[in-house]
Amino acid sequence: MSSFIIRRLLQALLVLVLVSILVFFVIRMLPLDPITLYVIGTGNMDEEQIKFLKHQYGLDKPLYVQYYDWISKVVRGDLGQSLYYKDSVNTLLAQRIPITMYLGITSMIISISVGITIGMLAAIRRGKWLDNIVSPLSVVLICIPSFLLGIFLIFIFGMKAHWLPFYDLVLPWQNFGLSIRQVIMPAICMSALGLAMNARQMRSSMLEIIRQDYVRTAWAKGLTERAVILKHALKNSLIPVVTLVGMGVGVVFAGAVITETIFSIPGMGRMFVDCIRGQDYVVVQDLALVFGTVILLVNLMVDISYSWIDPRIRYN
Repeated sequence: MSSFIIRRLLQALLVLVLVSILVFFVIRMLPLDPITLYVIGTGNMDEEQIKFLKHQYGLDKPLYVQYYDWISKVVRGDLGQSLYYKDSVNTLLAQRIPITMYLGITSMIISISVGITIGMLAAIRRGKWLDNIVSPLSVVLICIPSFLLGIFLIFIFGMKAHWLPFYDLVLPWQNFGLSIRQVIMPAICMSALGLAMNARQMRSSMLEIIRQDYVRTAWAKGLTERAVILKHALKNSLIPVVTLVGMGVGVVFAGAVITETIFSIPGMGRMFVDCIRGQDYVVVQDLALVFGTVILLVNLMVDISYSWIDPRIRYN
């Protein structure tokens, strides 16, 4: 197991290097740089001031030197200075990571717990009313775009019913009641796709498992339905669902970009969008590395969990 973890960590490091190179050069293929955009916005800077700003932020250096300067600072824990926000990226992330993590963890809890539960119940009660609701509803949730679902929720529950606030997001330790009301619609918007995928995969996997001989043997021995499902069928049904959960982390970060923009939530997703618009090279590069690191670590944890779920799985 230890050799497998070390090998996967080395692979993850290589992937992060490739991601950093790709993001670094792709964003610089855009027609304008952040200093030029800033000058267009202000309109009162001469050529000398423009050259000074480019020299100050290192934009007048060759690309390979800029990449080396950036990545060497990242290794030392210095994420640089934001051109758009005029502040340290470390400070910006310290302010915004808790908000995105709060929203992301809440949506993951909803998508995993609710998705697995209703998928399992739909499989056990195949052809009954619950299955007839879960199956078509999951298809609808998979097909509907998250931004359209967010706009629909805002229109119905925010603007018409006035039940839930649809802007900003405070953390639970700042104002618990307001935080719960604010997080409901964004969490539903972010968890809808993962919930539907988990439900469909759990239903399919459970239907396959309950037809296995050892499950029939458990029924024949007179075990209760609860014992057969929870002790014999559930655990073996989770492997494909766990794979989806690992993939769902990437979906959560992608959803955060859209959801935080729609609901005006000051998290990493909204900052990512703002910095892409302003071509803030440093923040876009840093956020891409943060997102990539989290996704790779979660996928590693998912791979390790396979051997816990199914003891027959061994890593050589």
